Amino acid sequence: MDRDQSILLGRELLADNKTDIALALARALIARDPQDPDALVLMAAALQQSGKHKEARKSARDAFTASTTEHQKYESAMLVGRSDFHGRAYMRSQYWLRRAAQAAPDPQARQAAERNFRYVKRVNPLRLRFSAGVKSSSNVNGGTSADTINLFGLPFQINQGSRALSGTEYALDFDLRYRLAQTKKGETALTAEMESRTYSLSSDSRRKAPNARASDYSFQRMEVGLARRFTPGSGKGVYEIAGAVGRIWYGGKTTSDYTSLSLSHGFQLFPATGARLSFSVDRQIRHNSAARAAYVYELEGQVAHEFSNKDRMIFLGSLKQTDADVSYIRNTALSADLIYSMAKPVFGVRFSPTVGLEQRRYPDDIYQNTSRRDLTKRLGIAASFDNVEYLGFSPTLHVEFSDTESNVSIHERQSLDVFLKINSRF
Repeated sequence: MDRDQSILLGRELLADNKTDIALALARALIARDPQDPDALVLMAAALQQSGKHKEARKSARDAFTASTTEHQKYESAMLVGRSDFHGRAYMRSQYWLRRAAQAAPDPQARQAAERNFRYVKRVNPLRLRFSAGVKSSSNVNGGTSADTINLFGLPFQINQGSRALSGTEYALDFDLRYRLAQTKKGETALTAEMESRTYSLSSDSRRKAPNARASDYSFQRMEVGLARRFTPGSGKGVYEIAGAVGRIWYGGKTTSDYTSLSLSHGFQLFPATGARLSFSVDRQIRHNSAARAAYVYELEGQVAHEFSNKDRMIFLGSLKQTDADVSYIRNTALSADLIYSMAKPVFGVRFSPTVGLEQRRYPDDIYQNTSRRDLTKRLGIAASFDNVEYLGFSPTLHVEFSDTESNVSIHERQSLDVFLKINSRF
């Protein structure tokens, strides 16, 4: 037999569970050519079938390094991922299954890699999600769009540093969940979140406000918590109760600490329509002003419907009440957002338009002796480029315009944001 016939025979032997003969044949092929990727794949498969997963992983890694075709890379990456799974190295297994999906020679092979990835993800006690993005914004500092403000009937010019400044935002978010215990009815998990926003100012902003520093607007948040997710005896929906503690930094300085407690319930309204309700209470302690400490109560609702063409429509609504000793901190906020997510791409791009409204009411204002009313309108669209992909990650371009009207002019602001994010597709 020549080399190709030997490889084919070895695969047939594995299919007939004649592992020892297939392993001997693979060793003979590797002795002739230690860099033969097909022989190394045969060796890895035979070792894996024998339960020798550590040795199988090494052979599969060697096969991936020696691979010259997408099919060879796909098979060797799948074998590495499977060996890591048996070794309980779940995160590493997910990484190699992403590499297998990247190298898949056809749609069926890719579906198999994605299916294995999702299975490992379910088994893995650690779930790690992250997103990174860059945003060009006309208002990185949340500044006012007004030129002047009236104080006690007199007009005052607003400092340029308090007006809207354009620039670039750099975002990085992490969300970690580690399963501590699991039963048929639920699980208990340790949670952690990290959120970071840093900025650079445009040359126009530096010219207008030479004393403004981009580092003054940086924002970081970190929290750790514990969550219990469970299904009651009736089996109707999923409940989750969670608690967390966190800290917020603004401009490089510790701004506040918070403690939160939340309860949520997800359930099906109809076969193609799901809903989720949640209630949360936050206690916020301000480091720079004890009087500005607050309790925040929030009720949120979400309804998601999937159409026959797989398009999805999502409605989000919330009612938030902030209570504080300082009158200009107290407020009531009512918001609603509508998202339409297309399932099929148009010229390789999937679009998701969004519209949103938010109304805030304050009993008092720091600048004027009057109650304050803000109305924010949002309009945006997201474009997901599914054809541009690496290891299961694809870019999404977001464009959003927001406009806030207020009866106190200094709180009026506009912002046009264009940002690019990298998200996982599976």
